[in-house]
Amino acid sequence: MKNFLKNLKINIFLQWLLLFVLLFILCLMSWQIVFSIESLKLSGDLSNYPRRVTAGAKIVPDQIRGWMTFRYISMATGVNADVLKQALGITDKKYPNITVNSYAKQSRQKPEPARLKVVETVTILLANTK
Repeated sequence: MKNFLKNLKINIFLQWLLLFVLLFILCLMSWQIVFSIESLKLSGDLSNYPRRVTAGAKIVPDQIRGWMTFRYISMATGVNADVLKQALGITDKKYPNITVNSYAKQSRQKPEPARLKVVETVTILLANTK
């Protein structure tokens, strides 16, 4: 009978220990998921992307926003993506699939001044192509 009670106490202890370890792992995994989502938001990879640029849809440079990729900007304004890359001095290998906000982060600028620089560059390039 003593042996049974001793084993019972050990089993209860092991059950509590297992429960604690599982809860710890669950909390750790939840934190990792939240951290991954936040880092994707900060990098601009998890933004509200446009569904599609319809054929012939054009935007004016003032409509450029931080969530837009340079591919989208190129298609929607008619500016060559390679010319825009050279004009802004972008060296990212993911170009043109980077957003204006991620360009700002990589070039150590605040988002709004970087967006205005892109708007100004697109305006100049559009004026030169006419």
